[in-house]
Amino acid sequence: ESTSVDLPMHRSATMLTHSSPTSISTSTSTSTFKLRSTSDLSSQSSQVPRDRGSSAPIQHNKIQPEKRLSDPGTPKTFRKQLYFNVMQRGIPSDQGDLCFGCNNPLETGLFTQSRYCDYSGKYYCKNCHSREKFLIPARVIQNWDFKFYTVCNAAKEFLMTIYQEAVWDVNALNPQLYNTVSELKTLKLLRTQMTKMNEFIVTCRDKSALLEAAGSHTHFLRDIDFYSLDDFVQISQGTLVDFTLDLAEKYIHHIRSCQLCKGKGTICEICHSPKIIYPFNITTTTQCQNCKQLFHAKCYHTGQCPKCKRLASRKN
Repeated sequence: ESTSVDLPMHRSATMLTHSSPTSISTSTSTSTFKLRSTSDLSSQSSQVPRDRGSSAPIQHNKIQPEKRLSDPGTPKTFRKQLYFNVMQRGIPSDQGDLCFGCNNPLETGLFTQSRYCDYSGKYYCKNCHSREKFLIPARVIQNWDFKFYTVCNAAKEFLMTIYQEAVWDVNALNPQLYNTVSELKTLKLLRTQMTKMNEFIVTCRDKSALLEAAGSHTHFLRDIDFYSLDDFVQISQGTLVDFTLDLAEKYIHHIRSCQLCKGKGTICEICHSPKIIYPFNITTTTQCQNCKQLFHAKCYHTGQCPKCKRLASRKN
């Protein structure tokens, strides 16, 4: 069986002609999926980026449950909220000249200055704002801006906590980004394929190893538009497309080699070619909208589904 792959990428369409993937091997006799090493995959989960003005990378530490910030509406609070738009800078009097973090009066002397948080768009006192800097998600999504901006202490802690969480929906927040950032357009096509591969992966006996190969990017198997800050940084660094393409190749190699996964493929009932087709071959196959049967795109015509005709004849 040919191993040419229908991936709509810049890479050659015969990507899987090698005998085995670099980091994942499949024993066709036992269809056991094994990871020899995931270092080249899991390492793609980048460290929280360093500020260009700092010599040391920012450490990514999760907030422990007992240390989580208090709820909104109480003193010494930070509104743990996802801000999707770039904040318009106001003046301290807009918030009553009170620190947005602890509600204490802001210093307004000649030689003092309230400290502005670019994430929340509010002013803070020196106890709540140490002039730390971090990426601003809204600036990344709206302007593809990866500069560091000053944020309050709680905002930095919050953004570090959600750094690898896929909570930013590009299609909802700025769909034009797919047209201006070619890597995002490429990833959308790849992720469309991977959501269809997921139908095989979730029922495979090697599910755990397959998901482990995705590292911090398992959300690529579930949807096509949600990204984490970590994802955006890796795109800007030029590493995420290649990682995702390699991962897709490895998944396809496994599906074609694993007897359980391979058995879920089908043949086109119209041309009766013996070659197995899969739903992740998105440029050469199509599904009947009624019964979901898979066919070659060139063979199928709407309303001419053989399976639907069989079902209809049985009812009659």
